[in-house]
Amino acid sequence: MAVALTGRAPEYGYHLLENRRGHIRVDVSTELRSVDDFGGLGYWVGTIAGSKVPVFTGISEIGADEIKALGAALASSGAVALFHVVGITPEAPTCEAAFGGRKPEQILAFGQDELVEAKQRLNKHDGQDISLVCIGCPHTSITEIAAIAQHLAGKKLKSNIELWITTALPMRALAERCGYAKTIENAGGRFVIDTCPILSPMAEVAKKKGYSAMATNSAKLAHYAPGQWALPTYYGSLETCLDAAVSGVFNQK
Repeated sequence: MAVALTGRAPEYGYHLLENRRGHIRVDVSTELRSVDDFGGLGYWVGTIAGSKVPVFTGISEIGADEIKALGAALASSGAVALFHVVGITPEAPTCEAAFGGRKPEQILAFGQDELVEAKQRLNKHDGQDISLVCIGCPHTSITEIAAIAQHLAGKKLKSNIELWITTALPMRALAERCGYAKTIENAGGRFVIDTCPILSPMAEVAKKKGYSAMATNSAKLAHYAPGQWALPTYYGSLETCLDAAVSGVFNQK
């Protein structure tokens, strides 16, 4: 707001090019297939990087939803505000460009073992029954909503399980126009609009409703919910979470 009022930005932090250069190189050697894989990567790296700028190599394909999940996880387990993916993000056409010609302060190797470790750490439960499945932290995109609708078409949620799709109002409106909202709601799911699960008074809601455990494909939510909501958490793929909402059983594929 100060910048809007004055027309000037402070000359510090990421406004300065030299501060945008990478500090840590992360060599990814395992295939990342889904949003929860990228969330696991971000969660693992964030715990090490802190507020430093990581540069990822070995990622050949990544979409908007995966970028979103990676960034949210990096900023949850750590305090990462900027990252580069070589060959993908604008300031990293090459690894050398991302580091501005400097050598990395640290080099991390992220393979299948590290991915499994990260997901194990995000699963914070003792086998409690699932009573809530929450998708969308950050907010669910229309692409994700379409995938949810396709997966739930013709199905019904288990009677004691709630499914929340947290998203922005324009996405909810678009989902309604596309027919996705009707499919999801017919299955028993509900849309929670324009609110952040982490910033909402969810601890009181969970206590009042007697939720026993939650399943999510969001590394950010899986990181925060056990502490902020006192709610055991299952972490896995979107499909696994939706299957759990229908069957009541969380079987990670």
